[in-house]
Amino acid sequence: MQRLYTCLLSFTLTIGACVVGLILFESGLRLFNPQILEIHPNGMWQLSDTRGCQLTPGFEGDHTFVDFTVRITINEQGFRDRSYGPKPPGVFRILTIGDSFTFGFGVDQHEVYSKVLESILNKQTAQTFEVINGGAPGYSTHQELILLKEAGLAMEPDLVLVGFYPFNDLRDNQLPINRYALAYGYLYDEKGYNIVLQNEKTGLPIPFKGYLWAHFHAYRFLADRYHKLKSSWTYAPLSDVGDREKERADESQDQSNQPVTLTKPIVDKKTSRLFREIAEVTRGNGGQAVMLLIPDIKQVANPESMWKPQWDQYKTMASLNTMPVIDLSPVFVEANRTDRTRELWYMVNKHWKARGHRLTAETIYKSLLEQHLIP
Repeated sequence: MQRLYTCLLSFTLTIGACVVGLILFESGLRLFNPQILEIHPNGMWQLSDTRGCQLTPGFEGDHTFVDFTVRITINEQGFRDRSYGPKPPGVFRILTIGDSFTFGFGVDQHEVYSKVLESILNKQTAQTFEVINGGAPGYSTHQELILLKEAGLAMEPDLVLVGFYPFNDLRDNQLPINRYALAYGYLYDEKGYNIVLQNEKTGLPIPFKGYLWAHFHAYRFLADRYHKLKSSWTYAPLSDVGDREKERADESQDQSNQPVTLTKPIVDKKTSRLFREIAEVTRGNGGQAVMLLIPDIKQVANPESMWKPQWDQYKTMASLNTMPVIDLSPVFVEANRTDRTRELWYMVNKHWKARGHRLTAETIYKSLLEQHLIP
């Protein structure tokens, strides 16, 4: 009996020590070496019948990537911003819509160009301004139009800045809206979701593998080392969904950043129609839509002759819809000439740093004054 008691006690202490060790290991990783669990924080997205996906109202969490960790807070209206009520008398409201550049991928909330622009406007003019951040990572022009109708117009914007990043917006406008699915709190398109399901069925037979992968840094750390070791033995491709998804995201980012020289028109009919409708619904609500042309980091490093013909087509599309244009490419091209690119851009995820957002806000401010788009 005494021997059985001793064995049970030893077993219990061993299990307890393992649990404590895992808790300490998990805590240490979260504090000192957080793993990239996914491209966006867990729970930041929810599915939408109309937009496919939308930011989760009331979400708050840390966004950790290779080259940054920032705090993400989504208000109850679904914007990465403070909460807004009815527009007060005498206030000029600007709504920014767009993808991850407008959302502020990699910068804190007060560093996003919309909030910097708001600060500049209220310091430099007698008018009171509110600039609302309506950006959502990965959104196409189609999704931005729906967001404008569903939530943006309720903000009573006097001006709508439509961020246009042609290097993936043109492609994404052709994709179906209902291409998304959620897996353990993370958002995927159909291809990514199928990878998640497949990886739950392969590899080591670990209980609750999907849940562990989605929520625990220690699991990601150990899984990553296991697959690297396995790869060195067998030369087989990685099978962990985290590695595969990061690889897929990197490939997608690289493809979208490649400068393309085209000899035929690239503005498709659907994109033109979407911008026309954005301009019309904004005017119908008493406001003015403005196209904000967002350059790519590789574009600004290439000769103007490679990309200007494309840029001219986008400007023509805007003029046909009586939309003023704010072109950010000249200031970023100049920054590249003076070796300031690394100050303005992240070199891994290819988005603006805080200084890039400030340069964007300053450029928008000057253009708004020059084109007489603000009082």
